[in-house]
Amino acid sequence: MNRYYVYEHWREDENLPFYVGKGKGKRALKLDRNPYYRNIVTKLRRLGLNIDIRIIADNLSEDEAYNLERERISYWRSIGIKLTNLTEGGDGLRNPLSEVRAKLRIARIGKTIPIEIREKISAGVRLALHAPGMHQKLSNAITVALANPTIRKRLSEAAARIWTRDGERARRSAAVSAALADQAIRARMSVSIKQALADPDLRENRRKISKERMADPVVRAAAVAILQSSEVRQRAADSHKTQSYKEGVQRRSLGRKDSPETKAKKAAALIGRPVSEETRAKLAAQRGWKHTDEAKQKMRQRAAAMSPETKSRRARIAALASNAARLVRIKVG
Repeated sequence: MNRYYVYEHWREDENLPFYVGKGKGKRALKLDRNPYYRNIVTKLRRLGLNIDIRIIADNLSEDEAYNLERERISYWRSIGIKLTNLTEGGDGLRNPLSEVRAKLRIARIGKTIPIEIREKISAGVRLALHAPGMHQKLSNAITVALANPTIRKRLSEAAARIWTRDGERARRSAAVSAALADQAIRARMSVSIKQALADPDLRENRRKISKERMADPVVRAAAVAILQSSEVRQRAADSHKTQSYKEGVQRRSLGRKDSPETKAKKAAALIGRPVSEETRAKLAAQRGWKHTDEAKQKMRQRAAAMSPETKSRRARIAALASNAARLVRIKVG
């Protein structure tokens, strides 16, 4: 519906415009914009002068009104008329002028947002994100934005600047560690991740994106360099020693079967792989040890969860191993 219009506010003392706007309904009649606008309105009222409200065009769509607003602001500024508009028009404060950005940045220095205000903002954002269709809208907007090479380049440069700041990585790592130490946060993250990964389309999309990224030799080389760094390897080794990691592996492997392709990859990865002295010592120390009652119970649970095919295959393997051991004993005797 074409219900928008573009208007201008003129001052009687100079017979010139000082504000260009776009709106609908009674928007043009409201005389409250920004501090610069209010200063002029106060001055005119003090002089007993009125504000001339001129409708430039009406019966416009919102896009048409945005475009005309930008054109009028650009025209008046091109001939040297000073306007109180803080932007180039068409998008409110989403694209402020460079001098406006500087003033806003200076005004925020040293100021902190009270905790109650931050909680209200957070609650409002969460409410907006849970609105029907909002996630899809955000996803579509991000997809369109990232399809623009210029935007991708800007995001990459901004990320590079942030991560090269002194202490930035340590600060962010400490913040993440502190958040993950909260069991409530971990539980919410776990539920959210499980819900997201339950969507087969999402899983397939993530797999394709990861595969496309790793097909880039530069990205692949960078990933390999990170994974082979001593710091990452040490962190991984430390995390694998935790009880929660071991329990998670056991839960995920319970009743799980590897595909033939996965089995082949695992076998190929083990071929020619040297065994460290530490691992040799651990294996030697395990000779002659007995399973605890808890371990036996877990083994029985895993056995109960096996499919009939797996049980049959394991029985055949055990029989072959027993026959091979008997033959060895016969030959030796």
